[in-house]
Amino acid sequence: MVLAVAGLVAVPATASASPAAPSVAITEFAYGGLISGSSVGGDGEYVEVTNVGASAVDVSGWSYGTAAAPGTVSLSGLGTLSAGESAIITDVTPTEFRADWGLKDSVKVVNDGSTTLNKGPKTMYLFDTDGNTVDSVSYASGFLSGGKGQSAWVDAAHVGAKADTTGWTFSTVGDEQESWTSVTGSIGSPGTSSLGIADASSVRTPISGGGGDTPPATDPNWADIVINEVTSDNDSIGFAPLPTLSDGVELYNKGTHDVSLAGWKQIDSGAASAATDFSGGLYVNGVLSTTIPAGGYGVFQSTKGLSSGGDAVKIYTPDGTLVDSVEWTAGQAGVDETVNTDHAYKSLARCPDGGSTYLEVTAASFGASNAAACATGVPPLTSGTAPEAPCQTENSGDDPGTVPADATTWPGSATPATIDAQCSWVTSESGQDLSGLAFDPSNANVLYAVKNKSHVWRLLNENGTWVKDTANGWADGKDIRFPNGSGAPDSEGITVGPDGALYITTERDNNASSVPLDSILRFDPTTSATTISATDQWVLTDDLGYAPTDSADSNLGFEGVAFVPDSYLTAQGFRTDAGTLYNPADYPHKAAAGLFFGAIEKTGHLHAYVLNTDHSYTRVADIDSGLVGVMDDSFDADLGGIWAHCDNTCGNATTFLGIGSDGHFGVEHTYARPAGLPNYNLEGFAVAPASTAVDGQRQVLWTDDGNRFGHSLWAGTLSVDLGTTPGGSGSGVALNIGSSSVKPGDPITVTASGLAAGTTYTVTLHSTPVELASGSAGTDGSLSLTGTIPADTAPGAHTITIADAADPNTVLASAPLTVEDPAAGGAGSADASGSLASTGSDPLPMLLGSAALLLLGVGALATRRLARKRRA
Repeated sequence: MVLAVAGLVAVPATASASPAAPSVAITEFAYGGLISGSSVGGDGEYVEVTNVGASAVDVSGWSYGTAAAPGTVSLSGLGTLSAGESAIITDVTPTEFRADWGLKDSVKVVNDGSTTLNKGPKTMYLFDTDGNTVDSVSYASGFLSGGKGQSAWVDAAHVGAKADTTGWTFSTVGDEQESWTSVTGSIGSPGTSSLGIADASSVRTPISGGGGDTPPATDPNWADIVINEVTSDNDSIGFAPLPTLSDGVELYNKGTHDVSLAGWKQIDSGAASAATDFSGGLYVNGVLSTTIPAGGYGVFQSTKGLSSGGDAVKIYTPDGTLVDSVEWTAGQAGVDETVNTDHAYKSLARCPDGGSTYLEVTAASFGASNAAACATGVPPLTSGTAPEAPCQTENSGDDPGTVPADATTWPGSATPATIDAQCSWVTSESGQDLSGLAFDPSNANVLYAVKNKSHVWRLLNENGTWVKDTANGWADGKDIRFPNGSGAPDSEGITVGPDGALYITTERDNNASSVPLDSILRFDPTTSATTISATDQWVLTDDLGYAPTDSADSNLGFEGVAFVPDSYLTAQGFRTDAGTLYNPADYPHKAAAGLFFGAIEKTGHLHAYVLNTDHSYTRVADIDSGLVGVMDDSFDADLGGIWAHCDNTCGNATTFLGIGSDGHFGVEHTYARPAGLPNYNLEGFAVAPASTAVDGQRQVLWTDDGNRFGHSLWAGTLSVDLGTTPGGSGSGVALNIGSSSVKPGDPITVTASGLAAGTTYTVTLHSTPVELASGSAGTDGSLSLTGTIPADTAPGAHTITIADAADPNTVLASAPLTVEDPAAGGAGSADASGSLASTGSDPLPMLLGSAALLLLGVGALATRRLARKRRA
């Protein structure tokens, strides 16, 4: 496949008296190999450099790297490259690389010191002794779409272009580079190039034919043969004319020409040097033959016994070229003592014939098409007697976790159930699962679901069922990237901001999975693109105290995130950890009118952040969720608090937190999971708005990060009434401020009821506290006071509170108030819901255009008592 990628940068020759530039260039690369168990931890990725000139070049003092600065990987070990000679830079040892590719010791190989490549985007640089860039190649994310084991090479017109991958071609067996298959299954031609020495036999060490005999010539169409089916069983597979087929192997000719297999060899997982001729025992259409016709099948019994506990089959041409290979683990190619014990699956088969996927099938089909057998196929087993589902699953084990001692019975249905179709969430990057959930506060029929491998879905409620939105590019969900369009965010939690944007937490970049990168990313969900890059990134790793070397912490950071609007926080008298009343005006560079509460798996705490437009941040509170770990959190505008959820680490317990009389969040309820909800790895949690309740029950959703039995979305119910009064403990104190919109200098009359007769109370204007009036309640517990809004009060959202004069810090009730700008000529009062305008000048007006949508339900909190009674 030849790639035509726009953006080739021509490099003109420079008119100069100086010597010609060195003639060494990058000619082939693979971002990953298939080697396992390397002594230095690599997998066999490589970069090939070739002297494409007519004279030898000494590369002593040269270097290679993936950053635009020389010196990372010394190439002095390569010495002098003769004209046409190629050399290799790899992440395994030279011995390991040569063994995998069957290269002679004369092929020069150096280790890259873990300066590795990835899926992209990435740039490879070649530097001379003076640090000048001799050559560079940049490739985009997903360029090598075949993944590890795939390589690409450059043509003569584009070699040394210091550009992108225009003119690069994917390697295929037998191509003009004479590419071949390595022992582990990679395809390429490392050590030889059509731009230099184009004879692969000059660098390869063929497997000996044995006994000094001249091996048969290799059929020119040998690459059309693939391993199509294999079994490790010995006595249960029927195959005429044999009574039973033991350790059977089926080959398929996917080409249009007959192929001779005379002299071909096979080995199991052993060394290639031990491969032996099987062609004398090859059956084609029921008779012995060394030729497989086009579209035909050949079957033989392995020359080495195949283990049911895990083994391999490798096929070679007479000259030692690896044609194809397949390997399996316990029970994947037949019955085993620990896996597939009921022998439901008979063999491992390509589906379809000659395709790229292997499935375990219940009926073997040696000597014939796999089409019917593939209908029963499932991905290779990893445990049990049969797979849980025909997609990736992960068993989280039977550990009951650390359930909080004070957990009470779940206040809703005891029998949640899965509501997604089996295997609904498979993506190319991460298989199957879901992680965080978030309802759209502007539309209760919209739900966002994120998975922790760089993907997000938009779901719609259709007749009580959540289905994937098919409009605007959402049909298969959207891949997500970091702001520069690169990387693979380990997306975990999600919330919807006041601007309608998606704010997603990530613990790391999965392309550097051992390095913590705890961040909140902002995405625009309105784009029709199917891959979306973050518009903003707030990196919060330092606040968690995680260092780049803390590889264990790269999976213990931000799991969830919840946006909580300023209107709720100020109405509730929220205080920062410094003890001061939270005042949004103290943070003039906020990117949104509220705080983001990040849920931290390692500590079980919630961190409340101000996120600024310059991507800096301020942590205003560190809150104990009451759980040993927390995997998701969400703001409940109806109950006036935050839900925190822990997975099977805590037995899937959940806590509800509200703001107490001291102005700080504390745990008000701790609930065990519903009795009928399995203790799976349920990482996502969301509660539907009360407006959607039926018969006093709201829907609750959980997501299973392990996708047990192919399902990730669970649904149950939760009672609307939890005995928690929104905004307070339900003392009956009511506050009425008449108009919800005033101007500076206007009088305001405040009435209250439910007070203690004869007690003196103060009425105060926030955000900057200003006492407006004070007085004593009458014998009926009521009070009416009139004060004046100070003339210098800033336009925007404010709060009126009432408190006992003897205890002014204990707010008993509050009401939102909008102070209008006198210069605006009167914009009218706020609507009856009590929605508030923003305070002060916001640096990102676009973020606040829909802020009022998040306040639906919050206005109802205004006249309730704020002092909460925490759980003992």
